[in-house]
Amino acid sequence: MKSQILLTTLILAITFTGSVFANEHHDKAPPARVLKVALNLDDGQVVALRSLIENRATEVGAIRDQVTELQAQLDDLLNSDAPDPAQVGGLLLDIRGLKQDIRQVLENYQQSFRELLTPPQLERLARINKIAVAERAAEVLRELRLR
Repeated sequence: MKSQILLTTLILAITFTGSVFANEHHDKAPPARVLKVALNLDDGQVVALRSLIENRATEVGAIRDQVTELQAQLDDLLNSDAPDPAQVGGLLLDIRGLKQDIRQVLENYQQSFRELLTPPQLERLARINKIAVAERAAEVLRELRLR
């Protein structure tokens, strides 16, 4: 019963926070602000979260730029009269490696975020994730007209 009350309170807090911030800014609330309220983050955690978000964007952006450059080289090579299979294969492997690098950056980002949180905050995060799964399932049910 206690966990149900806490879950309901958490849902209301997320909903209320989002609507208050959206009304204040006529747009989506900044992610760090939403998570500050939803997970009860302290100011130090918010600063660390913002830093994580910025670092992830910088790292992923740099890798995506490399992927874009290699993809352009691959396109040029494939559009040539006689593309060298070894070069094509090399570029494909390079692109695949960079995509794996992006996955690793994202995994590190998620792990670093979890490391910022206290045990009660981790519990709240798990409940939020369960709610997100349930919301997505409800959306699919609506789309399939099964609800």
